[in-house]
Amino acid sequence: MSCERPYLRTHRLLVATAVGAAVIETAVVSVLVPDPPVAMTAQVSAPEPFGLFHDLRWLLVFHRSWLGFTLGVLALIAFRSTLSTWFVVAAWPADVPRPGWVATQVRVVLVTVVAGAVLTPWAVLLFAASGVSLSWFFYIAVPITLALAMLLPAAVVTDAWWRRRPPPRTAGWIALTFVVLTAGGGCLAATSGALRLLVAAALGLFNAWAWLGIVHSVACRERTTRFVPFAPAGIVILLGIVVGGTALGFWLGTRSAREAARAHVRPPPPGGRPVLVVAGFDSRWDGTPSGRFGPGFREERFSYRGLGPTGRPLPYTPVDTHRSLPDLVRDMRRQVEAIHRATGRDVAVAAESEGSLVAKAYVATTPHAPLDGVVLLSPLLAPARVYYPASGHEGWGVFNRWVLHNVTALLGHISNLEVTTDAPFLRSVVDHAPALRRLTRCPVPGVRELLLAPVADSVVAPWPIEAEVPVRVLDSFHGGLLGEGSARGMVRRYLLGRPVTPGRGSWAAMRIVAAAAAAWQVPVLPLDTNPTWGGHRASPTCASTLRAVRAWIGPPAAARTTTGRH
Repeated sequence: MSCERPYLRTHRLLVATAVGAAVIETAVVSVLVPDPPVAMTAQVSAPEPFGLFHDLRWLLVFHRSWLGFTLGVLALIAFRSTLSTWFVVAAWPADVPRPGWVATQVRVVLVTVVAGAVLTPWAVLLFAASGVSLSWFFYIAVPITLALAMLLPAAVVTDAWWRRRPPPRTAGWIALTFVVLTAGGGCLAATSGALRLLVAAALGLFNAWAWLGIVHSVACRERTTRFVPFAPAGIVILLGIVVGGTALGFWLGTRSAREAARAHVRPPPPGGRPVLVVAGFDSRWDGTPSGRFGPGFREERFSYRGLGPTGRPLPYTPVDTHRSLPDLVRDMRRQVEAIHRATGRDVAVAAESEGSLVAKAYVATTPHAPLDGVVLLSPLLAPARVYYPASGHEGWGVFNRWVLHNVTALLGHISNLEVTTDAPFLRSVVDHAPALRRLTRCPVPGVRELLLAPVADSVVAPWPIEAEVPVRVLDSFHGGLLGEGSARGMVRRYLLGRPVTPGRGSWAAMRIVAAAAAAWQVPVLPLDTNPTWGGHRASPTCASTLRAVRAWIGPPAAARTTTGRH
């Protein structure tokens, strides 16, 4: 079958719709939405299934009841199927018989439902990444979404998509679209005003070109009767790893902590600088002393279980790391005070991942703590950017809670993961966004701090990334930095008061990655939208963040008693 060479100038309605939709959504979101997720706005006119993935992420964050979610799904199907049908018809080759509107829309509606079901788990995983600021979720969800996208573009163009191998050119168009939307999303995030609208218009023009290329590739290919269910088979294979992929993310995120906990090393000499080491989520400790920093340090492990009758830290299991943040902060106060009394010296803290949030909340709520510096490794840069309600309640993101609850229950049957969506630590995070979104990046007056951030973690950070504490960037992934020699050496030099050289990465690199990744994150739920968050302002400052965490957790008991006497 021969087709004329496609030119955008002969498909003016296609261009006008694609450009107009991208510009209108960008303008509306920029004006009406606090902390606007403009990096994803141009995807409204992107080829399928990227357009549908854009809609899903909006819906997953901005629904507050089961009824609202149901109505949102129906509206999504109607909107997306109509828009996609229009793009297919508008991009159709002039010398190929054009399918009827009704028949095309019926097919597109069915495809939208199927593709939505296939893509939803990965969109929910990105939702979870914004909830707990864990980059492993992003690195699982986005590649799988891209792989699925390469299997699905022909579905909106032909009824034979499920029984024929898609044209190779469609995979090339999808890959190119992913690259352009990623880079363009970063440009949208980094610009403002009229320049932002020009970038949105350029991305809309590219979307029209991509639609034209995909539709022509499918409509103009040679007809064949060979049965090759390439797309369904690929979808089944990819969906088969959703549970394993999520389990792998948890395992990778906690592997180094688990290995370190099992290591048997000699305790360091008793006369060194006291250091409290705080591991991350789902770690364990069998009570074995550790000596990562070598001579000159008296290292003690923070116990997520607390102190025993003798004042020594108790061994703990992964379940103990699931306790609420206020409880863990109180235990850290007791342990730091115990070390201070035993040594007569101020205590340094080196904390990783979840431990960094515990340590920062401790520092922020414990005035005059006996501290000799705090190092936060793989900190949770921006947690609590979305919300889901507790079990048995409705609220923003209720569907995501249901999905995550069932996924974690399934993982509990096939692995040693024993976490639920209502785990006290997770509830501490999602219920207290005003206190936690900026906490690790905000300085506490009178406390010497250093933040060691893996550049890979910037994929779950908001644009622009702002930090008012000293930062060193490492070319690493989340978790396990205390097991790396370079990071451990930086911590040691910092605690000894020596100059800390820049890391192998750079803060500029983190900002660039964050801008690019913003195109595939979920939108941020504004603070003043959720009553659970107390109607706080949409963009917290460091001052308001510190006030919020102090009001939530409160000062030590002795300080409260003293204040009461005065």
